[in-house]
Amino acid sequence: IWQLDPDIQIVICTAYSDHTWEQILKKLGRSDRLVVLKKPFDNIEVLQLADTLTQRWQSSEVMQRHLQMLQQVIADRAAATRFERTAQDTQARLRAGLADELRRGMRSGEVGVHYQPLVEVATRRAVGLEALVRWQHPTQGFIAPSLFIPLAEESDLILELGEFVLRTACKQIKTWESLGVAVVPLAVNISPLQLQQGGFADSVRRVLRETGMQPQQLALEITES
Repeated sequence: IWQLDPDIQIVICTAYSDHTWEQILKKLGRSDRLVVLKKPFDNIEVLQLADTLTQRWQSSEVMQRHLQMLQQVIADRAAATRFERTAQDTQARLRAGLADELRRGMRSGEVGVHYQPLVEVATRRAVGLEALVRWQHPTQGFIAPSLFIPLAEESDLILELGEFVLRTACKQIKTWESLGVAVVPLAVNISPLQLQQGGFADSVRRVLRETGMQPQQLALEITES
């Protein structure tokens, strides 16, 4: 039997064996592959026991192979997902000190606003601009908005960041206007959380008043999410 399956443990006892079950467990250990047969045998009972346990062992082996296959799939996916792990690690590091890091970045110039033009194909003229917040961290490099904006939305920091982007963009428009650059409408993304907080309209009015930006030049857009 061991030649067929070395994992199977068969113990055959004489009719007069006086070893207790506790002694057998102490000697051989507890295992679902252990079968104790005591003479005299009944062939039908032995065959029934063998058949039942064989199916059980085979099912166990199938499950083990399935588990190994899943482990291999997980290992393969882990090897192909270094970028995702890096992003997750960056997100975890940012989460701990996000508020201080981002506020410092807004003061130091790490966090800035880029402007994506909306171009009319026929004339190749810029007919609009979209303000996009970007963060160039001094040690971690470029941090994608998809990482730090959701984290900012978990706290009230998104309110401060949103007003920072709006104010920065309005100031830039006025600077270009003073240099004789043709003024085009400016779109600024707004988090729904900003709208849910009281005083959003007042903060927009304050920014427009302090920067001199004309209201008709500004469009506020809700993010796609």
